[in-house]
Amino acid sequence: MENTPAPTPAATLTRTDFMRIVGTSIGLIAFTNCVAACGKESNDPPPAATVDFTVNWANSPYSNLKTKGGYVVEQQVIVAQTLAGDFIAVSSICTHANNTLVFQGANNRFYCPAHMSRFSTAGAAINGPATLALKTYAVTVNQATGDIRVKG
Repeated sequence: MENTPAPTPAATLTRTDFMRIVGTSIGLIAFTNCVAACGKESNDPPPAATVDFTVNWANSPYSNLKTKGGYVVEQQVIVAQTLAGDFIAVSSICTHANNTLVFQGANNRFYCPAHMSRFSTAGAAINGPATLALKTYAVTVNQATGDIRVKG
């Protein structure tokens, strides 16, 4: 008769220990994603020191500039038509964490969807976390041709 060792008892995991491990894992994943999102920066290079380009609202993809509140992004510059019908141009990069901005035409402001910073149509920071103003550009409009020249 052979001498076989007695089986060792299997380690048991209580329900409490299981829930603690699962909860800790979920919390760690959520925390890691939150930290990564807050530190995320755009891979886009900052706008060039000077820009000089022309868009035409008669041509796609610029046709939404015909409408008050419409905007386009070209060469990291947002060109927008305000609710008053003025054309403006600012950097499309948020001064807080380099995320890409959008123009909220109905609210007549620039908005950063990543951290909810808001900027006036003049580029001033009106709600943080961003505190620095956006770079603005000179805009010349030819109503007859639909050309909008952005320079600065």
